[in-house]
Amino acid sequence: CKTGLGDVLVGAAAAVAECNGVENVSHVKDKLVEMVHLNETTYDIVLRAAATGEEVARTSVTAADDSCPMFVSFSDGETEKEWYSFDDAAVQDFLTPHVAP
Repeated sequence: CKTGLGDVLVGAAAAVAECNGVENVSHVKDKLVEMVHLNETTYDIVLRAAATGEEVARTSVTAADDSCPMFVSFSDGETEKEWYSFDDAAVQDFLTPHVAP
């Protein structure tokens, strides 16, 4: 479920911030609060859609790859977005310098 994954991502971000000693920096705390608000909003929209049976919104994403993207965002008026998937090793290589051992 989307909100469950969101909870995991917020927890992971908070843990990374704590490992790096920046959990009390104001802009880091602000970003974590924003992540929680977005996750709560997603949950509320899902509940409304489930309770009413009405479609809240619809978006189509066109992608060249046949696997599902993890993160896609759109600018105002943009309806299509190219995205690229990364293998686990590339993600781990990117994150390793940012996480304290």
